[in-house]
Amino acid sequence: VLLTARRPLSQRLEVRIDDIDETTILNGRRSCMIRANASLDDSHQMRPLSPREAERLRLSTVNLFSFYRPDARGGESLDYGGIVLHRGVRCHRLLYTCPDGSSTTRYFAVSDNRLVSVRNCRGIETVESGGKSAGGIRFPEKIESFQDGRLLHTFLLDQIRVNKPLRAGIFTVPAGGGAIAVGK
Repeated sequence: VLLTARRPLSQRLEVRIDDIDETTILNGRRSCMIRANASLDDSHQMRPLSPREAERLRLSTVNLFSFYRPDARGGESLDYGGIVLHRGVRCHRLLYTCPDGSSTTRYFAVSDNRLVSVRNCRGIETVESGGKSAGGIRFPEKIESFQDGRLLHTFLLDQIRVNKPLRAGIFTVPAGGGAIAVGK
């Protein structure tokens, strides 16, 4: 997984699983997903993200840089849900609600204000553990996702590198209307 982000609304997420590469790009209000199978020639496919997918990606980028403040300009609101026991930890429960009605709940430990977990509008809970620093930024060592108490997947961050200055065009959304296939 390679995440490249730049303020205010630019994000590029590259995920490689076996031979499949999936790249999601956000550049302001334009966005797309490019999928390719490295073992098949001419397998590159691109599609624009739906308005809902693009909005979720935009909000995740805003949240990445806003340090958990709600995106008031984008219409996101924040409600305090009190102190609750969550994952065995006394937590402040914060509910972030978007204009479309979707919401994200974040649980912060009362004792040290660390983020305990995040539950998105689909009921998927993300739990980060451990920590390491790179370029003065702290990252988790492990990220686990759960739904209905069942582990969905685990990401282990074994190497974190701070990138050099970004090349021009890294956030450029390729031109095209609907879904297109492009050769290598």
